[in-house]
Amino acid sequence: MNDEVGMRRTGWKLWGVLFAGFVVLLVASWFYLKNRFDMDKTPESFHYVAKFEKEGVPAFRLKTVTGAEFDFANVKAPVVIINFWASWCDPCVQEFASMLKLVDQLGGKVVVVAVSMDDDSKDLGELLEAI
Repeated sequence: MNDEVGMRRTGWKLWGVLFAGFVVLLVASWFYLKNRFDMDKTPESFHYVAKFEKEGVPAFRLKTVTGAEFDFANVKAPVVIINFWASWCDPCVQEFASMLKLVDQLGGKVVVVAVSMDDDSKDLGELLEAI
């Protein structure tokens, strides 16, 4: 009977150790995830937005589809939309058509700077021909 009691105690001790290990793992995971995905923290990119609102968007130059140079400093429209897109992104392609309509409707008040993230200019050319 002493062996049976000893085995029960060993079983309870094992369950206790496993339970304590589980609790420690649970608490450690909670702290890790809380710090990793804390929604109260402001993403780094938001700091740039605040800076752009105060100081304006920095001047930059890009190569256009035709090979000419586009200088952001020369844009005089009151509203400029900088759109990063790619031909392989279906929502981006759908959005592109609506932006063209917006530019037409608002005349010279809005300029859209569409920055393609395509790796191959052939993909970009095919999409522009389709539009």
